Amino acid sequence: MEIPLEIAKLPEVYRENVLRLMVQGPRVIYAYWDLSPGHLRAAGGKPLVLCLYENSRLVRKIILSPFTLSWYFRGVEPGSSYRCELGYEGEGGVFLPLLRSNPVNTPDLAPAEEPRREGEFAAEPGASGRGREEDLKTGEVIGTMAFYMGIYREE
Repeated sequence: MEIPLEIAKLPEVYRENVLRLMVQGPRVIYAYWDLSPGHLRAAGGKPLVLCLYENSRLVRKIILSPFTLSWYFRGVEPGSSYRCELGYEGEGGVFLPLLRSNPVNTPDLAPAEEPRREGEFAAEPGASGRGREEDLKTGEVIGTMAFYMGIYREE
């Protein structure tokens, strides 16, 4: 039995109260949300405001255009903790939150180095002075770039 295309479509909004953050990379966080009709009425037709907090300190405040359902925060700090609040500005410019997001941690720019154990030494490429590929045994050479590029020759 085939389902008609009109029935198979997913709704654009679910009218549920949700605000989520997702880390896209060390310097980018993606926020998406959905609001129930009751929460939208609470805003009283005022523009929604999205606030980004780094370690509980407000770092960005975005006044959203109508029908906006997501936002990319670019240029955030690597290795930091973030959360968001979605709300509106009440009397006197006081921010009134409707939703709070999950906390996220952005990764560091470089991977952390693993500490060396006592007595362990890092292998230096080309330690024999002949070059990295020449230090390898024939069986190991097959997995190297020089072998596949055709520039490795065994002497």
